[in-house]
Amino acid sequence: MVLNDLRELILGNRAKIVVFVVILVLVVSIILITEKGQKPQTNPEEGGQEEQFPEGSQPLPTNIDLSKVTNLTKEIPQDLITYKISSSQTPLSEEEVLTLAKTLGFKSTWTSKGNIELGTRYIFVQKGKNLIIQTNPPTITFSTDSSLPKGTIPTEEQTIAKGKAFLAQIGVTTLVPLPRSYRLLTVNGDLFFATQNPASAKLVCITFAPEKDGFSIIGDTPATFSATLFFDTTKTIISLQYYKTNFQFEPRSAAELKSLDTALSDLKSGKGMVVGAEPFNELSPDSNPNVLSSFSPTSVYLAYYLNKSSVLTPVYVFEGIGILKSGSEKVIATVHLPATK
Repeated sequence: MVLNDLRELILGNRAKIVVFVVILVLVVSIILITEKGQKPQTNPEEGGQEEQFPEGSQPLPTNIDLSKVTNLTKEIPQDLITYKISSSQTPLSEEEVLTLAKTLGFKSTWTSKGNIELGTRYIFVQKGKNLIIQTNPPTITFSTDSSLPKGTIPTEEQTIAKGKAFLAQIGVTTLVPLPRSYRLLTVNGDLFFATQNPASAKLVCITFAPEKDGFSIIGDTPATFSATLFFDTTKTIISLQYYKTNFQFEPRSAAELKSLDTALSDLKSGKGMVVGAEPFNELSPDSNPNVLSSFSPTSVYLAYYLNKSSVLTPVYVFEGIGILKSGSEKVIATVHLPATK
């Protein structure tokens, strides 16, 4: 997860990194990596199926190792209802904006206020804290300055508990932890990356997402429709990126699902698409993200994917270690496999 575009800002503030800048890049890094990839050669809608892959997705490699896959879904049903989604957002009022700011510890009025395409953006700055609220669509970006102190990072359970408590503080109680969204992050010079080594981690993040019928709703990236929170080694919140949703669900039909064994067999035979890749180190300029030479998933769960046609369709989400075809770099790769028969 690189910060090249913001290197100068970070270099000018080494002692205390303004973490919300880091967080914004971390949240959108998957989007940037995905968009850098080439578009897939085939479009699922051409075959009469609902589109189930984000733009920029790439075909699976032929080298697939399924020996380490853990199923995170307790019970996979025989079928799931598909839904047509509509969303009627109510913009935040100025009173609601000020109430949120007060809840987050901002005592004074906004630092700046300006019009954006569909609403108003309020910016609050107070010693050690920053807050940006957009009224439409309702979006909150909150951060605190942190020197990222050394120490033991919070566990996944601690991070989820802290995340739930913080979201409840601002009135968000319906989101649930997204499976496998707990991330350890480390620092390499002025850049931040995912790490698998707790000893080298400086902060952690967790994503909470909406759900339907007990299954998480995901979009083109894990950050879509969600709240992503970051904590340092003191278990202190250092950043929040929250996108408020107001979904209305119109049932369509029951879709018969593939069994997990069938899904694994399909994955092994090359079905499904690589939809995202998170690097552990800075990638070389000629790297082609999402294009893998091998993939070794460590987890799988059933979720709803909200496609560009505003339809919720069931997908199996695989995550694990991938090797980029353009080199030997390792990435945390995410693969979507349609779950319907």
